[in-house]
Amino acid sequence: MIGIDVVRAVAALAVVVSHVRHCPDPGPGAPGTATWLTSVVQQSLGAWGVGLFFVLSGLCIHLPMARRRAADPSAELALRPYFERRFVRIYPPHLVALVLSALLALALPAWSLAGSSLLSKPTTAQFGLHLAMVHSFVPSAISSINSVLWTIAVETHFYLLYPLLLAGSRRFGFVRMTATLAVVSLLARGISLDAPAWFGTIVKTNFICRLWEWSLGCCLAESLVARGAPRPTSLRSFVALCVGSIAMSPVLRLGVRALLGVELGRMLGNETVALVGPLVFAFVVVRACGLVQSRSAPFAALVALGVASYSLYLFHPLALATWGWAFATLGLPHLAMALTAVPVAVVTSRVFFHTVERRFLARAATLGAPPA
Repeated sequence: MIGIDVVRAVAALAVVVSHVRHCPDPGPGAPGTATWLTSVVQQSLGAWGVGLFFVLSGLCIHLPMARRRAADPSAELALRPYFERRFVRIYPPHLVALVLSALLALALPAWSLAGSSLLSKPTTAQFGLHLAMVHSFVPSAISSINSVLWTIAVETHFYLLYPLLLAGSRRFGFVRMTATLAVVSLLARGISLDAPAWFGTIVKTNFICRLWEWSLGCCLAESLVARGAPRPTSLRSFVALCVGSIAMSPVLRLGVRALLGVELGRMLGNETVALVGPLVFAFVVVRACGLVQSRSAPFAALVALGVASYSLYLFHPLALATWGWAFATLGLPHLAMALTAVPVAVVTSRVFFHTVERRFLARAATLGAPPA
C-alpha cells in the first residue's frame, strides 16, 4: 500500500520539525509567546509523529501474518527468519547512527550541546546500554547520545514481544488483547502519578504503557485483511486529517484544564491524550491506506521520503545539531537556520539512506518477506 510510505514521511517530518527548536542558539532567550508556541509544537508534532510510527509499525509487522492466517488459520510465524529480518532491517543502520552521533557529540563544543537536547556526549555505560537496546530502561540514558534512539529500543522490544502477542491472539483475539493492554497502560500511568519522577519516566516511555498502541496497529492489519481495501482517500483530505489530528492534543489538554483547573487538568489532560491519541492515529493510518498512486509532485516527494524515513529519523539529530552549531558559530540569524534546517536534514539523510540503510533494506527483503 503506497499510503504507508506517505504516513512514514509525514510522521518523520513531524518529528524533525519538532526538533528544530532544540538546535543550538547561544542568543538571548525567546519571548514568552514564542516559548509557548514552540512548546506546543514540540508536544503536538513530536508526540504525534512517534505515536503514528508505533501504530503503523504494528500494522506493517502483522499484516503479512494476518494475510497468511486468513488463507490458512493454522499458519505459524517462522521465528528465525522473522528475527533475522528485523535485526538486519533495524540494527545495523541504528548502530551506524549511534556511532556517528557519539563521535559528533564528542567533537562539538560543550556550549552547542548545553543548549540542545539533540545529542549528548556519551559515557561508556550509556553507549553499552544503547548497544544492548536497553537504554530506555535507564532514566539517565533514555535520551542520551542521540535523543530519538529511545524509540528504536522500544520498537525492538515490540518486535521481541510480537510472537507472544501472536500466540495470545489465537485464544483471545487482538482486539481483546489490545483493550486489556490499554487498561494496563492506564493503571501503570495512574500508579506513576504518585511515584518518583524516574519511575514515571521509565513506565511511560517503555512497552508497559506503549505496547497497546503497537497492538492497535495489529488490529488494523486484521481489519484490513478481513474487510479488504478501505475506501479511496485524496491526498488533500489526508493532509487535512493530519492537521486536525495534530491539533487534537493541545485542544484536549486545554479543554481538560478549563474543566478541572491547571494542576489537575495538566495531569489528567496528559492521560486523556495518551488514551485518545492512538485511536486517532489508527484512524489516520486507515485513511492513509486508502491513498491511491498519484503522479503529482507532492505525492511523489512524500513517497520517496517515506521510503527513506528511517534514515531521516535516525540522522536528523546529527544534521540539526551540526547546522545549528554552524549558524551559531558564524553569528548568522537563528531564524534563517530554523527555516533551512528541515531541508538540510532531508538532503543529508538521503545520503545516509543511500550509503548505509539501503543495502540493509535490500538484504532484509531477501530473507523471506518485505521489510516494514
